[in-house]
Amino acid sequence: MIAEPVNDRKCLSKITEIMRALVADRAPELVELASRFPTTADVDAWIRSMPQRDDVGDPSDGPKVLACSPPQRLRIAAPDMNCVERSATRIVLAELIDPGPTRALVTIDVPEGRHTFPIEDGEPVVLDPLHTRNALVGALFKLDRGPVAITPSEAADWIATLAQEPAQKQGDAHKVRNARSAMRRVFAGKPISDRSVDDVAYTVAVADGEAKKFGRRGRALHHQTAGKLATALAAQRATRNAGSGLSLGGLRIKPDLELLGALARVGGRLGVQIGSAALQTQLAKLGIGS
Repeated sequence: MIAEPVNDRKCLSKITEIMRALVADRAPELVELASRFPTTADVDAWIRSMPQRDDVGDPSDGPKVLACSPPQRLRIAAPDMNCVERSATRIVLAELIDPGPTRALVTIDVPEGRHTFPIEDGEPVVLDPLHTRNALVGALFKLDRGPVAITPSEAADWIATLAQEPAQKQGDAHKVRNARSAMRRVFAGKPISDRSVDDVAYTVAVADGEAKKFGRRGRALHHQTAGKLATALAAQRATRNAGSGLSLGGLRIKPDLELLGALARVGGRLGVQIGSAALQTQLAKLGIGS
């Protein structure tokens, strides 16, 4: 299903109207092109492999969507599409292959100017190799001005997801996979190994660099989650100098001393009863739990 665009409605609504008409008409050449791709992921790979020619505003370089300001070139399945054309082509072909997911257009500001891309069931589809998934997700995050409602486990998953893309490039994706599970264990009050602590530290540090793409709220969410991780780890390991902070991936993070005091009162001795029902209740009250 092709939904209304996320933003830039004056321009993208007209392009959305054109995309819907192309899908409804089922032009034989588009149906034949779509039939070449077993999945929408194959469409994405094909589009990413193509060269790009930017729209520099030449009136004779068309056709143009006049509702856009400035008028936007729109060619479907051209050999050298720009970001708008890539996005429209992807959505049209994807609808012909699998009309189930909800798809829409969105435009964001990037250092190079404006960038349009498709989203599918709320997730960005990366069609331009110059823009990473985290950069697009971060841009969507900044477009949503509402409050962030997230559980500690969801925050841990978010940190792991942030770190996943750069970790893959570094050949360290296994560290993030282990850290994702380890962070969930920490927030559930369960112990983790020294190796897992190292992997959590690596993941938190890599995610710190990526969180900048999510703006001020994204950085705050990262540091709040890292702080809760440090607090829970300090409680588990009975860290004597917890007040001076724990080092997670080069980040010096101070555990919440008020929380540690509450855990000490409930658990008797830090780390001894970290898995007890009473301690789990206290963790939940203070925002740490599964």
